[in-house]
Amino acid sequence: MRILRDIVYFDTSFDEFNTRFYGINFSEFLKVSPRKFNNILLLNSEYWRGEYNQNTSLYYLKNDQFEKFIEDDEYSIGDFCWIDFKESSELDTLKPQELAELLYLGHKQCPLNISFFERLNNFYCYCGHDDGWRTKLYCKVKTDISEIISNTVTLNLESFKRRRIYEINTEVKEELLKLSRGGLLIDFSDLVTDRNLISIPFYVIGKDLNMDDMYNNKEKLKYNAQIKGYLKQKNREWSLSEKSW
Repeated sequence: MRILRDIVYFDTSFDEFNTRFYGINFSEFLKVSPRKFNNILLLNSEYWRGEYNQNTSLYYLKNDQFEKFIEDDEYSIGDFCWIDFKESSELDTLKPQELAELLYLGHKQCPLNISFFERLNNFYCYCGHDDGWRTKLYCKVKTDISEIISNTVTLNLESFKRRRIYEINTEVKEELLKLSRGGLLIDFSDLVTDRNLISIPFYVIGKDLNMDDMYNNKEKLKYNAQIKGYLKQKNREWSLSEKSW
């Protein structure tokens, strides 16, 4: 069952093509990611019901095993690090240095030297702590981050069964991505709706925040935000408007 959180937070670095986020768990990430995965290699999970690869001594999940994994581990994922790959045969081509990079990545939740492996052609490196609480995602393609942010917004609005939610347009996606460089908090607990309008407050509250401090002090951070405004769907169009108050 999906847990609806009151806020989501994104802290994006363009230099390293990564974003730290709060408020999206693994099952939700599969929905908001613009990419679909054939397989994911589990770098630090204790889950053993997937497929075992002898060369890496690691388990991996095929895409038809994701749902079972979520059902089994929904409340006990904890620290969770993985990368995507296409074919299982690619794992057998990894060299010792590449395997060392992967094991370090899984153990330390950050890359030693590289996030992307030529032999595996992965697009993501996903490093999560307490599923949905803190995740750092390395993306090969920067625009994937803007898709994840905008898709998270529309996913959170799915509960409005009587209101059609339209895809966020490219211009607004790009603006959300830019705002996330300063630490973007989107507050669904204070959204306003009427017959033709959905209005969601957003705040640029700062980068590199500890997620516990961010959540526990969110009202103070919102009050002192560098930028405040609204993300709006009016009729079929999305727009952003900044406001001082």
